[in-house]
Amino acid sequence: MADRLAATGVLLVGGGSERFGSPKALASFRGEPLGERAWRTLSAVCDEVVAVGKADDEVELPFAVIDDGAAERAAVFGVIAGLRAATHETCLVLPVDTPLVTPALLHELVAASAIPQTGPLPGVYTKSMLPELEARVARGELSLRGVNPTVADVDPALLLNVNTPTDFVVALAEAFDEPIADARPVAAPDGAAFRELSGDFWATALWAARKLRKGEVFLGVDAVNGSMKRALVTLMSWHALAVDAEADVLDAGRQVERWADPGALTALERAYAHYDLRDAARGLWATIDLFQGLEEETARRLALARELDHPDLRRRVADVVRDPRHGATL
Repeated sequence: MADRLAATGVLLVGGGSERFGSPKALASFRGEPLGERAWRTLSAVCDEVVAVGKADDEVELPFAVIDDGAAERAAVFGVIAGLRAATHETCLVLPVDTPLVTPALLHELVAASAIPQTGPLPGVYTKSMLPELEARVARGELSLRGVNPTVADVDPALLLNVNTPTDFVVALAEAFDEPIADARPVAAPDGAAFRELSGDFWATALWAARKLRKGEVFLGVDAVNGSMKRALVTLMSWHALAVDAEADVLDAGRQVERWADPGALTALERAYAHYDLRDAARGLWATIDLFQGLEEETARRLALARELDHPDLRRRVADVVRDPRHGATL
């Protein structure tokens, strides 16, 4: 991302949010209030950020909110107040209820001194536009349309506006892919990390076996398809680096289909369990086999010590739940 721009970010905090049911600025989006998320996004782009809203709303945020001084509610009042408060000529205005907007998109708007093709916000407004905005308000015209005639074609999916709780759910669904843009490359493990992952996996395998033995199929399947698979995918990433130290491997299984060993991917597909006692046991053992094979090869390739006794661990799991793939009965 480029350095921050000599521009003022103007955050429109909004107010009562009647359609939403509560102040949108305080709604938690992926563990972060919308107001703080928008402030963070603007701060990544602009070297100055101000927030504008209604003082009477008393929305508690970790930054000051300038009162827009108007009795009515309309974005134009916030834009005017933000332009007046800004120290830069160029202002980038962002409503609090567009959580999918990215710094890259805002950079595009500033570079073009534009608004998006979908409408006037978010967008770039300048202090030189103040007279026209003030004249509009004096005439009772509260629309921002046409104030900035320059339009930039940006990704419309990132401009989703959350006016209702349903919109919020849609935005959350869209944001599930958000980490992919910021995915971190994986580094090869040291001995301590390798030992920890291996210990966690085998402990979970034994715990899952005990749950299946007790007939707690849901918990057993959840462990096999959840915790054990996450550990397995981490090991697959280390294995990929052990095979090719320059491989472009991303964390948390992102784009695993691109960088993982093809044979391991095929085995992974077969290792998922259905909600069924016998199939859960099958999935448990298929996951163990895949993990153990990758664990041994990865340790050998990276010259890491293996401290766990695989035959003993397999025997302990088998004492609880036998492998049904070989004709055993549960």
